[in-house]
Amino acid sequence: MTTYCGLGPRLVPYVCDSNPAKQGRLTPGARIPVRPPGAFNAACPDYALLFA
Repeated sequence: MTTYCGLGPRLVPYVCDSNPAKQGRLTPGARIPVRPPGAFNAACPDYALLFA
């Protein structure tokens, strides 16, 4: 979905995932870094994008 919509690391700096196997990797295609959920809490962003 991120590749189709043209979303990349400049627009979406990181995604959060609770699965430790995915953390520290990049999303396929868009190459957006995957971080643990704590990164979201620490940053307190103005906006959040929720993927199903």
